[in-house]
Amino acid sequence: MLGNSGAPRWYDCDLGRFRDYLELLDEVGASGAEIVLHDGDADEFTSRVHVLREDWTRVITGYRNRGLTLSVHGPLTPEFSPTAWRDQPRETMRRYDPLLRQVAELADDQSGATLVLHAVTDTASTLAENEQATVSFVEAIGDEARRHSPHVKLAIELRAFRHERPTAAATTRESIMRVVQQVDSGLVGVCWDVAHDLESHIALGQEWSAPTDAFLSQIIHLHVHDLGPDDEPHYPPLVGRVPLARSMAELEDIPRIMEVRWRMAARIGDPWDVLRRSYGVVSSMSRS
Repeated sequence: MLGNSGAPRWYDCDLGRFRDYLELLDEVGASGAEIVLHDGDADEFTSRVHVLREDWTRVITGYRNRGLTLSVHGPLTPEFSPTAWRDQPRETMRRYDPLLRQVAELADDQSGATLVLHAVTDTASTLAENEQATVSFVEAIGDEARRHSPHVKLAIELRAFRHERPTAAATTRESIMRVVQQVDSGLVGVCWDVAHDLESHIALGQEWSAPTDAFLSQIIHLHVHDLGPDDEPHYPPLVGRVPLARSMAELEDIPRIMEVRWRMAARIGDPWDVLRRSYGVVSSMSRS
């Protein structure tokens, strides 16, 4: 499965233009997409990134009617964060309930759906404490999701190491492996964000290294994007800084989502034209 981020910014947050966007995905041969769902109050930035509750049905139906397989990313706003769950588990799970029901419905419809989640990044806690809190968060979300459907999978995203949050969990391969191996479930794996992995190597002063077989065996989802001239992530996979082809060579059957931001694509050219070129590049990697 090959798709890209389904942020509403790609269709100008206009459901009238959404049809044109779906035609673009048909044109480039997309077979999937990843959408970020949100339920609750939303400002302009949130509405550019998330599919809001009132649009869930129309947007999901639009993708599914085109035969696209959907994955879902957990909300990116603070009230849905794993840190919020750690501090207010009952209230945070209440917020998650409509989203988990929607993911479960999607999983039943398409015989499986992956929910991508972030790890705990609390700067006041140690790495070990953040890893353990992430384990508890993922187990709680997983238990609730599978109460609605056995076809939901959870993927913990490998995010970039930042010196301002050095104890954040799942910002290195070693950390995310410790988390995944502690979760008592075969339905939880790694979302390998290759560009964020390279960012972590750069930040830690490490040379890029090929992942181990043990790490590769835990990957169930891929995020594909590039780094820009200033090491900014979420550029189209046209820059050539991230070793994408080499990294994806042994992961042919793993769903891959191009996590390209509209504004990063716009720095290169017309965003839709850049997206077309990006699909061509990543498709050729898949065939090589």
